[in-house]
Amino acid sequence: MAYDPVRGEIVLFGGMLGDGTPTWFSDTWAWDGSAWHQKTVANPPAARFLHALAWDPVLSTVVMIGGAGGKTVTGQTWYYDFHREVWTWDGAAWTEQFPEGQPGPAYFIGAAWDDTRQALTVHVGDDLTCASRGPKTFVLRGAAAVNLARTVPPKQ
Repeated sequence: MAYDPVRGEIVLFGGMLGDGTPTWFSDTWAWDGSAWHQKTVANPPAARFLHALAWDPVLSTVVMIGGAGGKTVTGQTWYYDFHREVWTWDGAAWTEQFPEGQPGPAYFIGAAWDDTRQALTVHVGDDLTCASRGPKTFVLRGAAAVNLARTVPPKQ
């Protein structure tokens, strides 16, 4: 979820219902302060959960990063499609972005606007291959050229 101050609403995308056989969602909802309203979206991103949403005031959009969606379920084993995508929401439509150097597929993603640096800071946990263990931080710069640049991981 992320607050969109331009439209005065909280935006929610996707999610998962995990009782028995899991179901992943690709719907977009907005909270106007008194009720949830489902948005009609022509081409939404793939269904997912475990993604991050954050407001980017430079782009005036909600930015969605990563996540995992349903692929197959075998007994009690769930296999996920992990997304390394970056999407923006302008209040009416989702648009996929293709920034340079974006994070690879990962889980436990967090994102927040850094007003001092005028950038969206994205924090990811372990990557899926475990080749590069430990948290990493990326910076998504606003303005016309969306650019992700890897920064130094925080000290542990």
